[in-house]
Amino acid sequence: MTGKPILVLNAGSGSVSFIDPAALAVDGAVEVGEDPRDLVQAGNGWMVFVSVTGDGSVAMLDTGERRVVRRTAVGRGPGHIYLHPSGEEVWVANDGSGDLTVLNAVAGEPLATIPVGAGHHKIAFTPDRRWTFATNIVDATVTAVDAARHLRSPGEGRSDQEDRPGFEGFEEHGAQGGWGRRDLVQLRAQDPADAEAGAVG
Repeated sequence: MTGKPILVLNAGSGSVSFIDPAALAVDGAVEVGEDPRDLVQAGNGWMVFVSVTGDGSVAMLDTGERRVVRRTAVGRGPGHIYLHPSGEEVWVANDGSGDLTVLNAVAGEPLATIPVGAGHHKIAFTPDRRWTFATNIVDATVTAVDAARHLRSPGEGRSDQEDRPGFEGFEEHGAQGGWGRRDLVQLRAQDPADAEAGAVG
């Protein structure tokens, strides 16, 4: 194979398949663990982090050597996984335990565990990299996290309570993607010094 492969998660077999884009053919697979849910490339793209829901871990897969080089325990039910815009951290949304795990993107060791809310989490980062927002579907909230200090904001945004401390400028987009009336998909966050962080859509 020449160049980087296309990677496919196989939840049923607990593996990652390699597809040769030139030959348009499967070129092997590596077992990563029970029920892999998401993956993200880090560094030069040869290292891939895979969230493994079955055992609450993240598998660090070297796609050049085609082997798992590290497995890190995170929270319960890890789902979506993201590379921070700095390229230095990997953020894991643990749906089962209602928290986020932050990993070093080079070595894979855990840096922080941040409590958020209940439910299926998705994450967005502000362009200035200062804030991370996590959606909490069961709670119908969005949690803001100081990305540099790995600290959650004192307040949480709700679409039915716009005067919660620390937030302003709520917008609802109930028609987008099947979101309900109470689901927040956009907000602006303010820190204690009233420095605006910008909007996340």
